[in-house]
Amino acid sequence: MKKFNKVAIIGVGLIGGSIGLALKKRGLARLVVGVGRRRSSLKKAEKRGAIDWGTLSLESGVRGADLVILATPVLKIIDFGKRLPKLVAPGTIITDVGSTKAEVVRILERSLPKGVHFVGGHPMAGSEHRGVEFAQKDLFRGTLTFITKTKNTNSAALRTISSLWRTLGAKVEILSPAKHDKIVANISHLVHIAACELVNSAKGDLKYASSGFADTTRIASSDPGLWRDILLTNKNQIAGSLDKYISSLQRIKKAVRRSDAKMIMRDLRAVKEIRDTLKS
Repeated sequence: MKKFNKVAIIGVGLIGGSIGLALKKRGLARLVVGVGRRRSSLKKAEKRGAIDWGTLSLESGVRGADLVILATPVLKIIDFGKRLPKLVAPGTIITDVGSTKAEVVRILERSLPKGVHFVGGHPMAGSEHRGVEFAQKDLFRGTLTFITKTKNTNSAALRTISSLWRTLGAKVEILSPAKHDKIVANISHLVHIAACELVNSAKGDLKYASSGFADTTRIASSDPGLWRDILLTNKNQIAGSLDKYISSLQRIKKAVRRSDAKMIMRDLRAVKEIRDTLKS
């Protein structure tokens, strides 16, 4: 794909840092600049080789960039998106890595000036860790990245962002922001809530917990601020997913109370068959 002249990454943590490392490994940008809140974090990113240089100034960081990547928690993505119109020139492409899309896309598409294009993105990669020290140059290889498309999406910008993620090793799925948010509410956001509430439910007995409990609840160790933003910006879809989950829990609860062995076995077998179809 065409090499970028300057890429500005706002938020050089695990995901932003991994994008920077991947860009530089593949020679996809002449210059990669990081924008952050703490100089110490930017120095770490420079030392890791994720960026060429870092700045605390949004204006300085995005000046002259042909690609701006918003890699912060979702509410910060929206905040930065509102500030960017006055700072970027026509021809600039803006994308993000946020875990929710409908609200982000709606606000950024409405705020950007003519000639500046936004394409929503969400790489399904990462871990419960945060910080550029955990960044990996091949984090996205073999993973899935969602890219959103609306009636306002510029086709050339869409092709550029799709090509970028494929070059970084990801498989790309293009869909509407609403469909994205419904999917991730079921397969990601609900899972995080379940892990958190499992910890809450068992907190009096955690000293006895072994590897099974630790594996199941690992993602509950993720950044609470990041997840607060996700829950607030995808609340309707998440509420719907919770309704279905609670209904399932109520069903198995009744079967357990009644000692309904047939129903319990039928439910467990059905779930096992579905789970066994997953690759990992």
